[in-house]
Amino acid sequence: MIKARSCDRCHKRKEECRGEIPCERCKKDGAACLFERTFKKNGRPRGPERTLTRGKYSKNGCVACRKQKKKCDEKRPECGNCVRRQRSCWYERSGREEGRNDDREENRSGRNGKKEESWSEKEPNNDLQEEGVMNDTQLQRCQNPNLQNPSLQNPNLQNLQNSPLPDLALTPSTFFSATEKMFLDSLLEDPHESVQSSPQSDTYEEQKLTLLQSCMLSTVGIPAKEGELLCYFITNVSMLLFVDKTTTRFLSTVIPLCLFDSRVRYPVIAIASSHRANSSPKSEFEIMRDAVKYRGMAQCCLAGRNSDFYHDTENVLLSLCLVSIREIFEGNSLFWSSALEKGSEIIRLRGGLKKVSSVSPLSIQLFCYLDHISSLSTCATPHVDRSKNNPYANYNGNHVEDILNCKFGFRYGIAGELFKILGNISTLAGLRSHRHKSAEHERQFEALANLIEMKLQNWSPSHIEYMESFSFDGNVDADKMALSSYWLALQWSSFLRLHQIREGYNRKDSRVAACLSIILRSLKAIENSTEIESGLMFPLIMAGVVCIEKSDRDYILSRIRSIKEKLRFSYIGEFENLLHAVWERDNDEGDCVNWAKIRFYQFPGLVMF
Repeated sequence: MIKARSCDRCHKRKEECRGEIPCERCKKDGAACLFERTFKKNGRPRGPERTLTRGKYSKNGCVACRKQKKKCDEKRPECGNCVRRQRSCWYERSGREEGRNDDREENRSGRNGKKEESWSEKEPNNDLQEEGVMNDTQLQRCQNPNLQNPSLQNPNLQNLQNSPLPDLALTPSTFFSATEKMFLDSLLEDPHESVQSSPQSDTYEEQKLTLLQSCMLSTVGIPAKEGELLCYFITNVSMLLFVDKTTTRFLSTVIPLCLFDSRVRYPVIAIASSHRANSSPKSEFEIMRDAVKYRGMAQCCLAGRNSDFYHDTENVLLSLCLVSIREIFEGNSLFWSSALEKGSEIIRLRGGLKKVSSVSPLSIQLFCYLDHISSLSTCATPHVDRSKNNPYANYNGNHVEDILNCKFGFRYGIAGELFKILGNISTLAGLRSHRHKSAEHERQFEALANLIEMKLQNWSPSHIEYMESFSFDGNVDADKMALSSYWLALQWSSFLRLHQIREGYNRKDSRVAACLSIILRSLKAIENSTEIESGLMFPLIMAGVVCIEKSDRDYILSRIRSIKEKLRFSYIGEFENLLHAVWERDNDEGDCVNWAKIRFYQFPGLVMF
């Protein structure tokens, strides 16, 4: 009998063995030929058998937890980490998951005869998530056959439309700085390529009741007057600041922080006390004193070195934004500019826009929005674009597009594509100092102005965008008429501002008279009682600085006072004072009063939004 291995004795002596029993060597030596050793090598003993269980966490967590490399419990619509940190929570689907869900949907449709929605389709979207580009049928173009086309009055613009756009500003390359090149690139982009995003779907009324209950139950350690002003802010002021869907995100983030951080609470209380003081009779001296008191407390709570705010950037940046809002609504101070500069420096020290936005997306969106609306009035480059060694260069994507498409803006302010066009007009105003240096500089300036005018002419607002910002009485025809008049007033006010930058401030210019006539007719088509009237501050100011007739000036003042009666913010009264200051210059400067210079030096705290 032959074995497939050597015997124990030959194996130990490492001698050749044929595996016979007994083998030749053992038989010759008279030794026992054995095969008792184990064939497998001895090692670590096998452990006890384990039952496989599904792990508590997986790689399918929310985006915020994955960015911070934190474990996520994957609860929907909001995970535990995001609820605890009071931040927005959203999930992304990979291609594999999407395909698997599609297969399941097809099987369900085969069995049940109808297709059901997947879980991810029922999730609320985040502000920076895709909602889908609107098709052409949803975009309603504002048309009026009786109005003249501004491009027909400008032969240069007709030639520009027939020429390729990229050839407009190629020489000389030294004329444009980095900011101006970025400005030109933003002009040449197609506005309809940007994706609109939708905020959370919680209704304002439900959120308001929940937050009021939390304020009443959690005001331990907070003075009674401050708790009263917090409730006043939720019920009377919050819906005047932002659109409904943005208000829910704003309140759900800010109000819980107000209960624990005085740096966030004091600016909110200052906004509420200022609004209450403007809504109360002048005999209420205590309310008027509270407005001044809390305004000072909001400003002083942020005093200190920027490096001291390194470890709690989220609350500090949010506080700076709230103080800026308070000062912008006051209209008589430049503290909003100082607050934005301080916020820009803190973001730089914290690591840049991308790093801070991953921790506090709402604060970054609010900061960038305020930064850009302030640049509309100062004609200066926003802080996020000002540095040569741009600390925000690591921000993923075009931050301007992301911010302007998140629908995070003042309810009665300019928003959407027109907001970007006005930003381009303000940037063009900042280039006027280079205009007369040479003939080539003049040509470049006119080319950019023509390009902006073409963008403004092709502006096509969306009904859905403005229906969400204003409430209507339900009369479809009247609502469409009010919206069309509102769009015309905004569009032709922008035409008027662009013309003033190019040609000057002569009120008797034919194009100025045409713009004024259209703006006034559009304003008169909107009734005083409608909510959309509160968004007419920009057209009213542009019409007021160029009108000559006393009847027109009285009408404009009456509409401004009507808006002030509704909103109860002090900046509206400052704009009224601006118009009076411009009209007082008629005897000295005639029909060429530079109202922008008066606003810049005599009313520096005013912000056109």
